[in-house]
Amino acid sequence: MKEIDFSKRLSLIIEDRGLTTIAIADILKVPQSLVSQWKTGVRVPNIGQQKDIIEKILSVPPNKKNIFTNRVPFIENYNAYKAKGKVNKCDIVHQFITVDLVDYINAYLRDEKFSELDYLNVTGSSGVGVIADSFWTAALDKRITRSTRTGIYPVILFDSTGYFLYQTIAFGVDSVSKPMKNLPLMTEEPKRILAKAIENERSYSGFTTDSIFLGTSHRAKLYEKSVIISKRYSIDKVDATQFLDDFKNLLDLYYGFVFDFFLESKELKFQTEIEKSESNSSKHSIINPDLYRALLKRKQEHNEKIGKEAEEFVLKTEKQRLNSLGRNDLAEKVKHLSMIGDGYGFDILSYEANGTKKYIEVKGSSLGASTFHFYLSKREKEVAEELGMQYVITLVENVTHRNISIVAEIPYRQNSFEMSPVLFKCEYTKDE
Repeated sequence: MKEIDFSKRLSLIIEDRGLTTIAIADILKVPQSLVSQWKTGVRVPNIGQQKDIIEKILSVPPNKKNIFTNRVPFIENYNAYKAKGKVNKCDIVHQFITVDLVDYINAYLRDEKFSELDYLNVTGSSGVGVIADSFWTAALDKRITRSTRTGIYPVILFDSTGYFLYQTIAFGVDSVSKPMKNLPLMTEEPKRILAKAIENERSYSGFTTDSIFLGTSHRAKLYEKSVIISKRYSIDKVDATQFLDDFKNLLDLYYGFVFDFFLESKELKFQTEIEKSESNSSKHSIINPDLYRALLKRKQEHNEKIGKEAEEFVLKTEKQRLNSLGRNDLAEKVKHLSMIGDGYGFDILSYEANGTKKYIEVKGSSLGASTFHFYLSKREKEVAEELGMQYVITLVENVTHRNISIVAEIPYRQNSFEMSPVLFKCEYTKDE
């Protein structure tokens, strides 16, 4: 652990515990001016006095608590805890990882009325029996994964010194074959998607898809390669409110990625697991059918929200386009038909500058990818085939973000994009 000087330690304790200079002076029975000099580094007590001062302040219950109330004891005891080699659940370092961070993240998400909280298990670890190379605190959605060994999840990772911590979205490493080789391949496209999503977004300031450093051990290197996106904090400088706000934003980004991309690649596997589970052919299925259905329901709600916002963006864009072309008369005639009913087979009726009707079907994604996946209903396909090139499929990416944009406007024709059947209607007539 990187050493921090006495004035910094004292200032952190005062900040984290909501104590004033007057309160500190009263606790220690010293003049306020002396406390001020300690805080600024003008005067520095000897080593023995420093230890006594810190212990006396920490023995007093804080006026307020936050996620980093115990960061100074964490800093002071980190090296000693790691040197022991064995996990001690009563140690302040272990408690900081597995209790303090967990409790305050849960409390914050409850206060924010976070929509997925009922499914989140926030948990931490400094090792199992033996002290781990890298400590972590993860938020596991039980509909997606129940273990840090597999799946994808938001996780706070500590480097080997304990001085730096990273908020990340990462893959579990234990279920990946040849992880040192394959993890970089797994994270390549997700990194590209999330890098574009956070571009110019103030709420994701400091987040990056660049590599991180956790340590030199094999396990630390595996964790590094599993990370898709991250933000680094110094333990002695991080602001508690900012840290929690960042974690909430990270969760929002995580669920956008899960609903728009991760589930697309996993649904077939999940469905197979459900069939095994329900037929009792696999007693050890990791997929709970009820939880999976709850996840699909939430995905549908997510898609509906993204779809509506994408349509509103295209509606506004179409009106602006016509107004800029001097066709205010046509701009006033643009209609958001999907708000009236679902039977039209398209979302927006707009116009070209020459007055030709433009039938727009909007498909949106909360993020962006090199390949855009979307679905056409039977009705949409029928209407598209009837209207031909006047039927335009408009793809919108980064919905809900500042850099929302139209990826493409595709006039409908059979070879515009690849189509795959995903549902089949079947009939069976009984013999008389």
